[in-house]
Amino acid sequence: MARKKVNTANFYEQGIKEFTDSNYSEAMISFLKASDNKKNKNIAGAQFYIGWMYQNGLGVDKSYKKAFKYYKKSAHQDYTEAQNNIAVLYFHGVGVKKNHKKALTWFTAASEKGNTASQTWLGSLYRDGLGVTQNYEKALFWFYKAAESGNTKGQCYLADAFSDGKCISLNYDKAAYWYRKAAEQGDLDAMFELGMMYQLGQGVLKDYTTAMYWYTNAANEKHVGAQSQIGYFYSIGKGGVELDYNKAIHWYKLAAEGGNTAAQTNVGCMYQRGHGVGIDYSEALRWFKLAAKNGNTAAKRNIGDLYRDGLGVEQDYKESIRWYSLSAKQGNKDGQLSLARMYIEGMGSKVDYDIALQWLEKALKNGNNTAQTYIDQITALKSKSPPFRPLTVIYDSDYLPDYLQKADIDNMVVVDQEAINDEKRKLNNSSDLPISEIRNETKADIIGVKEPH
Repeated sequence: MARKKVNTANFYEQGIKEFTDSNYSEAMISFLKASDNKKNKNIAGAQFYIGWMYQNGLGVDKSYKKAFKYYKKSAHQDYTEAQNNIAVLYFHGVGVKKNHKKALTWFTAASEKGNTASQTWLGSLYRDGLGVTQNYEKALFWFYKAAESGNTKGQCYLADAFSDGKCISLNYDKAAYWYRKAAEQGDLDAMFELGMMYQLGQGVLKDYTTAMYWYTNAANEKHVGAQSQIGYFYSIGKGGVELDYNKAIHWYKLAAEGGNTAAQTNVGCMYQRGHGVGIDYSEALRWFKLAAKNGNTAAKRNIGDLYRDGLGVEQDYKESIRWYSLSAKQGNKDGQLSLARMYIEGMGSKVDYDIALQWLEKALKNGNNTAQTYIDQITALKSKSPPFRPLTVIYDSDYLPDYLQKADIDNMVVVDQEAINDEKRKLNNSSDLPISEIRNETKADIIGVKEPH
């Protein structure tokens, strides 16, 4: 008696149903049976699902090598999702040796067949020159392809290009347009970016309340950047909310515990200043060190402050210089100014105006305008015959240390009377947190380092 043939197409359909119902072990059995018949039109789809399940450990032990094996089988049959995924594995070097050129090949194959995820990836490879010569024109071509097909990442990447001006001329209006397209489809990064554009008034009228709306939508879905921004808004009383340090630290901690280094730094600042919590320099140091370990340069500068002033640690000027140097060498303008001050005052080092000038010039170039005051003073002193009169540091409100009370300003040696008067006005009128707080009023402060994909 002849053996009855099994319709492998039915196994594929059964596998889809079991997969949808989260019966992964049964789904894996069905997909494996469906993949046995090379004449089955759904064999590529079955192989793709097998690869996906191995990649994610669904119904089987996770294995990137086995995922790669099945993706490759499917990809060679022009299954674009498999082509995209095998390219991703090549890109990251997971389950196979990292190879950006091979990633490019597979992303290209899938992109030309209309796979929008691959089009977004392909655009990013051309943008960053990975596996191929950098080509902004081709990057934009693929970003547009993906964006116009409704791919939210493609829309975000196209918006990024208009907002940073690297691939194409800066155009905040178009950036806001594409961020909005993606945000309205639920993309959390787009919600965050659109909120930032309303906060900064880029491509739209500045509107903290609308910014808060988009941040809240993203924050409720655990977007740590948006959570950090809500904390910031509560710390300054903007975005349709009143100043509330308790709520500020609540949101900062949510973001900080999610790995956001700006929020980690700001939690430290809240403990340092006693905003929403009792003053606790040791706890401030703990948060600063966590943020510093994760690369935050403002946190490194803040640690330098604590060692300089002996807050929560034994006063140690050399250790202060070490932390200021770490911050300064990574381009933090405030760390550069703080380091220069140490050389001006001879704290942890001999007085050295030449080294101080080098760091002051870098700080000024990076946007710290206070540095100009010191540059002018040192330049004036160096133009006279030695011995030089010791330079008196003027503290602006951004850098006013805890131990310097308002009355102390009147007792300082006046180097620039107008600057001193400005500090009095700022101290009397400002409710802003100190500069050690990441103010989040520039795009660089808000986004920090943006991870690809």
